Amino acid sequence: MRGGPGLALVTAAVGRHPRLLAAGIGAGLLWTATKLAALARVCLLGADVVVLDEATSGLDPGTEKLVEAAVIAATADRAVLVVAHRMSTARGADRIVVVDTGGVTEIGTHDELLARGGRYAALFAAFENPV
Repeated sequence: MRGGPGLALVTAAVGRHPRLLAAGIGAGLLWTATKLAALARVCLLGADVVVLDEATSGLDPGTEKLVEAAVIAATADRAVLVVAHRMSTARGADRIVVVDTGGVTEIGTHDELLARGGRYAALFAAFENPV
C-alpha cells in the first residue's frame, strides 16, 4: 500500500497542523509547513515517478531526518529523482549523478565516487570538514 509508513512519518511532522493536508500550497502557511504538506501529498498520491527538488532544504536537522525517512519509506517501489546540494541527502541515493559547470561529471554510488577522488569526493570532504 502506497503512503503507509512514509505518510505516517510526514503526518507526524505536521501533526500539530491538521489543516495542512487540506490547505492549498502557499495558503498562508509557513514555507516549511507547505513543504511538509507537499511531501505528505507525494506519499498519498502514489505516483510511479517522483521528483524532489531540494526537498529537505530549510528544514532543521531533526525534521530533515524525519522527512528523509518518510521519503525512503514512501518511495521504496518508485523511481525517485532527488535534486540536492546537501551531502547527507545525496549520500543515501542508489546512484549519484554529479553535475558541474553545466554537465555530468561523475556517476556512481557514494562509495564509488569517494574512491574515485573526483569532484564528489572533494565536495564530501568539504562537507565533512568545514573550515
